Amino acid sequence: MVTSQTCGFQSGFSFSLHGSIHRSPPSSYSVTVRDSRTKKMAGNSIKSVAKSMSEFQYPWRDKLVKYKDELSKGVWGYWHLGAWKPLGISARRRARLRKEVLLAGQDWPFDPERKEMRTKRKGHKCDRISAEKRANTEELMKKMPQMLADYRKKKWEKKMNEEDAAAKKV
Repeated sequence: MVTSQTCGFQSGFSFSLHGSIHRSPPSSYSVTVRDSRTKKMAGNSIKSVAKSMSEFQYPWRDKLVKYKDELSKGVWGYWHLGAWKPLGISARRRARLRKEVLLAGQDWPFDPERKEMRTKRKGHKCDRISAEKRANTEELMKKMPQMLADYRKKKWEKKMNEEDAAAKKV
């Protein structure tokens, strides 16, 4: 007697107790069972696989304790006695550890400080400040009659002072 038992896996595979894995449409997942003893074993194996898949958690606490010294040395590596030393943990594993710690709601103090935003803008300076220059020129043109009057007055006073000095000498 052959019976089938469905399970709630999200992959598109069906498992058989006879050592074969079959690709099936996502709507039906089945395990082929030949007798009651095998049926019980199949149920247990499905439960253990599902339990191990759902309850597996990355052991981030142990990894954090193990690599705490390495992580505090920098993100990419560090200089030691004039030579560059890479970290003892790869970037992929460091990123996974960081992600798990942050998902658990803990702090991750090993990121470097963020640099200041760039304030210097790209492009030609004349293009950026031409509007400011035009506004400044407009303000100066409004003051121009007064500036010309002051200039003429200075020149006239200088000429008068020179004529007085020449008259005193003679």
